[in-house]
Amino acid sequence: MGFPMEVDNVARYGKVSKLVGGDKIERTLVEIPGHYKPREGTFEYIIEPDGLIRHRFFNPNNIKR
Repeated sequence: MGFPMEVDNVARYGKVSKLVGGDKIERTLVEIPGHYKPREGTFEYIIEPDGLIRHRFFNPNNIKR
């Protein structure tokens, strides 16, 4: 499930943490709580070390990873 581009405007206010993938590369995870189609959840970005955003996802509260 995707999410609206308007979230990009508030991404700087999200919770920022580090995430290490199975490839041992450290990436930046940005999480923004919100709602989309009318479900509550978290908008997520995963940013590569070079600054490229490779992952944009809306994670509804009831989906576990």
